[in-house]
Amino acid sequence: MADKTKKALCAVNLMLTVFTAVMCFVYRANYSIVLKAVTASGFVLMGAVNLGYTFFAKKKILFPLLIFFGLSLCMAGDVVLFNDFIAGALIFVLGHLLYIAAYCVLCKPAWRDVIVTVAVSLVSVLFVTLYPAFSYGSFLMTAVAVVYALVISFMLGKALSNAIRSKDGVSLTLLAGSVMFFVSDLALAFSIFGGDPSWASPLCMFTYFPGQCVIAFSVYLYNIKKQLP
Repeated sequence: MADKTKKALCAVNLMLTVFTAVMCFVYRANYSIVLKAVTASGFVLMGAVNLGYTFFAKKKILFPLLIFFGLSLCMAGDVVLFNDFIAGALIFVLGHLLYIAAYCVLCKPAWRDVIVTVAVSLVSVLFVTLYPAFSYGSFLMTAVAVVYALVISFMLGKALSNAIRSKDGVSLTLLAGSVMFFVSDLALAFSIFGGDPSWASPLCMFTYFPGQCVIAFSVYLYNIKKQLP
């Protein structure tokens, strides 16, 4: 990739990240489903731009493709979640599964993945089921919370395992984005099921949207790597 093209693509990623960050403040001040969709469109556009360049750079397409569709499902989950929590959560689960698949494409599954993922999952499930502040109101909502905790723990666990193994820019960026996604979901759980403390909603918003931008940016880093994973 020519240096000028790299700089131009990086600039586009930066502009879309700034757009998403600004829209976070706009959306928080004027809570509406339209503004939520517009805010989420920033990271989807980042994924689309970076995916588009993957074709021209003649890189392997599966990782960028999975990330792009994961970003798209997260945007869809955002919109649906506005009116239907369970349906939105299920769409987010699908998005997480695509991210997990992308992480597995980046670094083939290994025994370290199992160890790290089980550890993260165990802590997550115990927390969402035993923390006294959480009240789900029904067996169905408890089950949804547990399933969601397992899926996002698998995502974070695989990202952590990849970063430990390869320590390259793509894996470290994905780990940062996955941690932000994990924190945003934890904050969302407090907001909906844990008494809605004052810090929960802003923490959820300002880790979720930027976190998705970080995940989308990993495709840019993937495209400019000299060697494929």
